[in-house]
Amino acid sequence: MSLALQHINRKDPLHPDLSQVAQVSEKLCAAVHHLLVHCSYLGGDLSHEVVYEHEQSQRNLRVLDKVILALQQEDAKKALKILTDRETGLPNAYFGQNISYPTYYHYTIGALNPKRLNLFWGKDRALEHADCWIVIQLLKDKLSRGITCFEEELFLLLKLYNAVIEELKQQFSRIAIVAESAADMLPVEMLQGLTRRD
Repeated sequence: MSLALQHINRKDPLHPDLSQVAQVSEKLCAAVHHLLVHCSYLGGDLSHEVVYEHEQSQRNLRVLDKVILALQQEDAKKALKILTDRETGLPNAYFGQNISYPTYYHYTIGALNPKRLNLFWGKDRALEHADCWIVIQLLKDKLSRGITCFEEELFLLLKLYNAVIEELKQQFSRIAIVAESAADMLPVEMLQGLTRRD
């Protein structure tokens, strides 16, 4: 054993026993693992990003806020751009601009449906996407015809906004439960014992 390890392993309050350090580390890793397993999901475009589930809902709300505001100002072009922006819009909305609904649904909403029985490794990990295909099509149509009444689109967007708010509430409730159980796993007394200086 090296001189450094011999020095650390002595019964010295400033240098804790390595086995205690290993036990604390193991318990801390277990708590972090618990948080990651129960809070990490697959989201974003085509569900390739690992995110906390509430992050996607918060992103959706930010986008919907901007889109609703643009439509209230009768700026359909801006609303459509915000909604379908590849980087900052609603996940997968970009793909909904130029394809039919069955194709859009198959490759986005349907493919990533967390309730699908054959999702395999993504089971209980994939996040549902906000379905905005019809709003995209309505906006494109009204832009091409110069129509500036967006009551139908606003109704659909507000309905989607409220659904996302409800999802977010449920997500925060789940996070609170997971955080509480992870907190119970923390080796607080052991940590205090390691850092105590008598």
